Amino acid sequence: MTNEEWSTKLKKHWAELPDQNETTMTSKDIQDYIEKDLGQPMRHDPYMLLEAIQETASTFGFDEWKVLRFMLANEPMFATHSYGFHTRLGRAIRAYFEFIYGS
Repeated sequence: MTNEEWSTKLKKHWAELPDQNETTMTSKDIQDYIEKDLGQPMRHDPYMLLEAIQETASTFGFDEWKVLRFMLANEPMFATHSYGFHTRLGRAIRAYFEFIYGS
C-alpha cells in the first residue's frame, strides 16, 4: 500500500468516526511545526506522522507534542537521553514510532 493510499484510507476512517477521534494535534499542526518552527520543507505525509505520533504517545504515556519534538528535533523527554545519547527508553520510542510510521 502506498503512502497516498494509506492517507486516503486514514482520512476516510477518521471521517467515519469524528466523535471518537479526540486529539489535541492535527496534521496541520505537524505541517506548521515542520515548516515554521523547524524551517524545513514538508517531505513526509502529515497524516502518517499524526497516526504514528498519536499511537506512540498513547503507548508510552507521553504528550503528543513531546513525542513530535523528540522524533523530529531530538528534544529530550523524561528518561530518553543520557549524556546526549538515547537511553533504552528513547531507543524503544524511536523504534516503535518507526514501526508505526513504516507500516
